[in-house]
Amino acid sequence: MRTVEDRLTELERLTDKLRFQLELALDDGAIPRNTHASLVIAFNWSQDDLTTAVDVFDRNEDVKNGHQNLERELRRDLGLSYQSVKMVVATLYANGQFEPLCRDYMRANRCVEFDTIGAY
Repeated sequence: MRTVEDRLTELERLTDKLRFQLELALDDGAIPRNTHASLVIAFNWSQDDLTTAVDVFDRNEDVKNGHQNLERELRRDLGLSYQSVKMVVATLYANGQFEPLCRDYMRANRCVEFDTIGAY
């Protein structure tokens, strides 16, 4: 009879295997890069985490200079690094979401990643 510890170890192994498979599918292009799914996989987000990210964009979309709050709120609410914030902004912009807010953020935080998508 398998112990609880054995079952937990097996679940952890299966979870690691599934995560690897999803990351490989993302890297190979089987999952498009500019989608919510790509963010969920890249950051190991739950549905609640994705909702939190979208809520941050929603809160700042119609606020004057909302782009100035965006990075601080994403870092605070989701523990994202500056590099991760750039990825989220670029992904949502390329997906046609929150374009004015993303464009304002990208203009204020120019970098090579944003230059390649021609968002200015």
